[in-house]
Amino acid sequence: MINKIKKPNKHISIKAYTMIEVSLLIIVLGILITGIYQGTNIYRETVTSRSQSLTQNSILGRTNNILLWYETTLSSSLISAQRKDSQPITQWFDNNQKSVDKNNASASQKIDDTRIDYEASAGFSSSGPLYIEKGINYLPTLRFKNTSNSSQFLAVNSIKLGSSSLAIFLVMQFKSYSSNAYIFDRICTKTNGSVTVIESEAINQCRPVFSVNISPQNLINFTLTNQSASLNSTTNNLSNIVAKNTPYLIQFERDFNQTLKFYLNGKLLSSGVDNLSQFDSLPLKIGRHASLSSVESEFDLSEIVIIEDKIDNERKKEIENYFSKKYSIKLNR
Repeated sequence: MINKIKKPNKHISIKAYTMIEVSLLIIVLGILITGIYQGTNIYRETVTSRSQSLTQNSILGRTNNILLWYETTLSSSLISAQRKDSQPITQWFDNNQKSVDKNNASASQKIDDTRIDYEASAGFSSSGPLYIEKGINYLPTLRFKNTSNSSQFLAVNSIKLGSSSLAIFLVMQFKSYSSNAYIFDRICTKTNGSVTVIESEAINQCRPVFSVNISPQNLINFTLTNQSASLNSTTNNLSNIVAKNTPYLIQFERDFNQTLKFYLNGKLLSSGVDNLSQFDSLPLKIGRHASLSSVESEFDLSEIVIIEDKIDNERKKEIENYFSKKYSIKLNR
């Protein structure tokens, strides 16, 4: 009797072969994903390290008369435990290297006597801005989002602007075309010094100090206001240039009693005569209108520098170059 040789079960062989393929594929994918993740972390760490070096060695560290300097990459800029993605921060520390006295910004709820409380409704939700880990140019940024029932902003208790020339540099990006981005605004105070959100009660009429907003038509608007006068300059030639989710270097220069100039990415957009006279000593807030809780906005802010002095063109270019390298912003001089 001849024994029949059993043919191998093709289905079992194919199944085993397929399982081996799948296992190998999973291993390969795991290696690729791990490599990509590690590569992403290495890239972010490299960018952060480079940015920290640029910051520490920048022209700003050698610049006099800086009122405040806020940025997000240095360990001294924010509370370490609050560096968690999408979590609110309570303080933004002044990195001015030329002054012992610091103008630190704090989340504006009145936790103690050093904080400022001026939201109108007891049911109004407020906090500091959100920490965004991968923000402008893959660096940390702070996100300010304000609606009719909640707000995110910081307050600086005392800034003395006086009768001086002034330069403001900031790096930001709009998150929507309808943003009313109040970068700085006065905190409304009564005669007795207490805080209010009611404009008619405020001795300073809650006029915004410095604001930037973008319209649905892509036009950018700059406003500077003091107690008695204002300049409102709107550019009309920026259609299809100003966009959401695009970082910009915004600059303002005041040559006291001479000129006011506004720049975008190093390009002069508008200028006018400075007739604003003296600014008062006043507390400021960052990221929120002084009294209108209905004003909505959403924007990211990575760095602010205020210099109480006139800066020459060479120093201005050096400062612009620093921001350009740090945030990969192309200058349009």
